[in-house]
Amino acid sequence: MQKEIQFGTFKQDPILIVEDLPDHARLLERELRKARVLNTFFVIDNGAEAIDFLSGADQFADKAEFPTPAIIFLDLKLKGEVQGFEVLRWVRSRHEFDSVLVIVLSDLSNPDAIRQAYEMGANTYLVKPADREELRNTIEGFKCYWLLTDEATSDSFSTK
Repeated sequence: MQKEIQFGTFKQDPILIVEDLPDHARLLERELRKARVLNTFFVIDNGAEAIDFLSGADQFADKAEFPTPAIIFLDLKLKGEVQGFEVLRWVRSRHEFDSVLVIVLSDLSNPDAIRQAYEMGANTYLVKPADREELRNTIEGFKCYWLLTDEATSDSFSTK
């Protein structure tokens, strides 16, 4: 039987998906659910709103309703003026997000973009898979890596 898992030090830690394409966000959330990830999901489609969510600004002021996520899945190409690299720079400039995993999930397979993301503090860079089966395999690999392999973050996970 496959274990259900929750990422984060507390069971209520959500996962934030910052993705401008609704179909991609729904597919990612669905595949994470199939992988038995139990966290609550929030989906934001632009960089400015992602920063508002994380900083508790405007409609996200209630941190009980919108807590700090355990993980951010971050696309680099977003709607509006604030793009993914700017969100990543903003997150990594604030110590309160040091323990948040930032997973870049982008269709940019350019080595310069990948290098830049890691230099800016991304924990992982995943190129968006071309189909659903590849995404499922990517999610399973992600789950296994962060749950079973990475000693630096092993205290951030709880299993059921």
